[in-house]
This record gives sequence, C-alpha cells and structure tokens, in this order.
Amino acid sequence: MNPNDDFSTFVHQNKTLLREYVDTRTELFKLQAIKLTSKTIGFLIVLGIVGTVAMFVSFFLGMSLSYWFSAILGSQIAGFAATGGIFLLLLILIILFRKQLFFNPLTRLIIRETLQDLEEPTTE
Repeated sequence: MNPNDDFSTFVHQNKTLLREYVDTRTELFKLQAIKLTSKTIGFLIVLGIVGTVAMFVSFFLGMSLSYWFSAILGSQIAGFAATGGIFLLLLILIILFRKQLFFNPLTRLIIRETLQDLEEPTTE
C-alpha cells in the first residue's frame, strides 16, 4: 500500500474535522491579533496623554524658570536665553542618548508584553 494513499484516505475521512481545526486556529490567531492590537493602541493612547501633559508641564516650568532667571540676572532677555540654553542642552542630551532612553526600553516593553500575551494559558 502506498503511503500517499493512506494520507489521502486519512484526509478524505477527516476532512470536516481538519476544516474545523483550521477554522478554529484561524479564529484564535485573529483574536490574539485583536488583543495585541488593542493593548498596543491603548498603550499608545496613554503614552500620548502622558506626553501631552509632560509638554504642558515643561512649558509652564520653563516659563517659571525663565522669569526666575530674569529676576536673578536682572534682564528678561537674559533669563529667557538662559532657559533656552538649558532646554537646548536637554534636547542635545536626549538626541545623543535617545536609544538608551527611549528606543531600547520601549522595544523591551513591547517584546515583554507580546511574549506575556503569548505565554498566557488559554481556557479550553
């Protein structure tokens, strides 16, 4: 008896079962993709909100720092220039260390969350 005949007979006998299995696996994959996408979108929304709040906080703290430097230095121009210099230095440091500060931790977080989702046991 040919092994291909055995396989062909097996497929014909279990065609419905095999189709249900493939449909179930496809549905499971879709649900996992939806779960991962929704968690990622939620994370990005929270990140956007935190970023917006941080932007407003840094703006108002920058204004306060500028006026404080103005009082110390006796000139509004000098106070705002000093604050601008501090922000410029901060921007340069962020650009220089962007991988260590942002990209690598964010990549690790996404990988950890993805692997955690894949390792969670499914209820059957």
